[in-house]
Amino acid sequence: MPVVHINKTPPLPEGEYAGVLTKVSSGYTQKTNDLRFTFEIRMKDGRILRDALYFREKVAFRIEQIAKSAELTLPEGYEETGFIITTDDLEGRVVYFGVKHNSVDGRTFINVNYHTLAFAVQQNPGLAGMYPLQAPRHLRAASPEDRPPETGEKTISPPPAAPVTSEAATGPEITETAEDTLTPEEFAQAVEAARALKRKKVDGAS
Repeated sequence: MPVVHINKTPPLPEGEYAGVLTKVSSGYTQKTNDLRFTFEIRMKDGRILRDALYFREKVAFRIEQIAKSAELTLPEGYEETGFIITTDDLEGRVVYFGVKHNSVDGRTFINVNYHTLAFAVQQNPGLAGMYPLQAPRHLRAASPEDRPPETGEKTISPPPAAPVTSEAATGPEITETAEDTLTPEEFAQAVEAARALKRKKVDGAS
């Protein structure tokens, strides 16, 4: 009798990671007909994390999070006007993210929060210099004429700039300030601080 072995991939351990967004596509949910983007995050060690962005008011903050993580510059006054984001804006961009686990009825679920490079390096100094700095890509503001077209574009009105947390949607998570931006000088300082911390840990272990 044939024997079938099903190998379950263990969940990504908790921690801070970085990867490249690939296979970004748009579609609609069956039950509520909400627009969503699905994508993969490919890490340098070959691991892949799959995630989705839902264009609903409750979780719109995740779209703002991933935009800032991917160095997508939000238009001035976007809190009032909203902004336009497409699958092409996200494809190929590097993002930084924290992973937390939630257990429900014996099953482990992964919660993902997207962070800026500066915040991610603070959590995991090993991410410093893992990917080259990306040139910012500017998103455009929504206008009254903008309507959700069939191409995957969607007008987003994220919540006002404030500390961002996914606690309301998926359980406790890391809080990050929304205005956490990084200049080239600050990046150099963050990299140097991360390297110093890494050297200190190595020296302490030896």
